[in-house]
Amino acid sequence: MTNLAEQIAQLKADAGWDGRVRVGQADEGDGGDWRLNIKGERLEAWWPSNFYPSDGDAVLAVRIKDSWHVVGPLQRAPDEVPPIMGRVKTVPTGASRITVTVGGVDMDLAFLSSYTPVVGHDVALLWQPGFEDALVLGRRGSVPRPKPKPPEPKPKPVNPKPPKKTTGRTTITASRTSTWDITSGGWSGYQGANVVAGSWGGRSSEGYWFYGTKPRNALKGATVKKAEIYLPNRLRMGMYNNTATASLRRHTSNSRPSGRPSKSGSTTSVRVPKIGTTGGWTTIPNSIAQAIIDSGGGIALVGSTYLGFPGAGSGSGRNPRSGALRISWEK
Repeated sequence: MTNLAEQIAQLKADAGWDGRVRVGQADEGDGGDWRLNIKGERLEAWWPSNFYPSDGDAVLAVRIKDSWHVVGPLQRAPDEVPPIMGRVKTVPTGASRITVTVGGVDMDLAFLSSYTPVVGHDVALLWQPGFEDALVLGRRGSVPRPKPKPPEPKPKPVNPKPPKKTTGRTTITASRTSTWDITSGGWSGYQGANVVAGSWGGRSSEGYWFYGTKPRNALKGATVKKAEIYLPNRLRMGMYNNTATASLRRHTSNSRPSGRPSKSGSTTSVRVPKIGTTGGWTTIPNSIAQAIIDSGGGIALVGSTYLGFPGAGSGSGRNPRSGALRISWEK
């Protein structure tokens, strides 16, 4: 995509340019039809072929003759900031790694030789480029602050009104995807970022979508009213020309651990169409999304049916909406 100034200059040279430039939003209807939303009006528009919007993205649009054309996005969400603190859970004797609870998830982490770990210590973490796991720096010191004087109690209203409920819908994309090779007991280098499950040729696998702490950061305290996951067009593997049943279950890891993630809760089954037809937004139990918001984790693709989906992110062979969660909520 060329820069914005070059695109607008080209549009001005067009015979159909009428000088109308607007800021709108990408609006995905319940049926999956994308529209350009300008001040509440949903309009049909031409979209760039290399732009994969998320619901609510701010976009720049221009009008040429009788058609609206989306130039591109105006902004992107900032990168997620990992937790900088954790609490020591276990200290194995003679081990070079300790178990630290980080954001509700237990992680096996290395620590500085100058620090003597003790169960219950609140420790500072350093996330280094090129390393998936954090390094424990040591116990964080603190000086107790004086307690502030309690405020004067406010008089209670005679007949207080209950607070009004707030509702909304939030889309959360996967931050990473991977496949665990059950047979060899490690992350599959052959599958790369693909999400694959089932047994084929004597090997068994299960796939994972990870979301970091984005669900909790965005929806802490919310009650899930409806939950959906986006399942893109299947990969060409297994019985891909037939419809299939995929099994989904919550796992407990915010980011990809060194070992096989643990699963929690019951398994749900969803219908997956044959290759060439996108499953799109597929409803899952509210309880799965609620547990991810409240306790962390992500979605695992499990079961014996051999099938797979492209991984999330950008680049060849990927789909940026793979495994995205769309949650309707109430607070």
